[in-house]
Amino acid sequence: MVEGRDNFLTKVVFKIDFEERKKIPIDYLRKAKEKIKDELPKYNEGQLETVEVMMGANEQKTIRRRSETFDFKNEQETEWIHIDENAIWIEVSKYLSFERFRKLIKTVIDELNLEGNSARLGLKYINQITLNEGNPFDWENWINSNLFKSLEFVSEKKTLARCMGTIVYNYDDFLMKFQYGMYNSEFPNPISKREFVLDYDCYTKEPRDFNETFTLLNNMHNLVKIKFKESIGSKIKEIIEEDSL
Repeated sequence: MVEGRDNFLTKVVFKIDFEERKKIPIDYLRKAKEKIKDELPKYNEGQLETVEVMMGANEQKTIRRRSETFDFKNEQETEWIHIDENAIWIEVSKYLSFERFRKLIKTVIDELNLEGNSARLGLKYINQITLNEGNPFDWENWINSNLFKSLEFVSEKKTLARCMGTIVYNYDDFLMKFQYGMYNSEFPNPISKREFVLDYDCYTKEPRDFNETFTLLNNMHNLVKIKFKESIGSKIKEIIEEDSL
């Protein structure tokens, strides 16, 4: 059975993509690393290779680029910060609190002293509810019943390998893509495990000033909390704390 929030919140991701002309100089990244290492001491430098294929009328041109990468992890490797000249990626697989997650983001943003606009900013929460017993297709009181009504259409459940739905919300400052359903970790085998995914992906529609980062982050987080509470049933509500996201 599910015992607490840690059993189903499997991943939280925050990402900023930089505009092409706003790439961060490598020397500047190296200067910022010491403060970030205070939070996540396991540090590694590497290289990322990207390949761009340009198609012309009479020829094809391939451009290869290499950029240095900077990765920081905690000792348990449950918190990870990746920085390169194109993006910041912060990922947590053992989520302690929004305050802790926000602190990691703030440490990076403050040290890099970002100016101008981000090309794209996003926040993603992935929840996988896994129950170790019972009918794999029975989600009554665990999940909002409107999210598994499509199962009523399926007459041959023993052959069902995946059953997912998607809803996209368009708000003033960002979009939210909500994916839900029986993703099936054993796909393409027929569903045999009792698993249900709630995946909330918020992202900006256009370049935004870096000064708006934390306003956007807070708004996205608050919306995810609302949508998550709308998505779950009474049995999960009994388990989680009011401010568990």
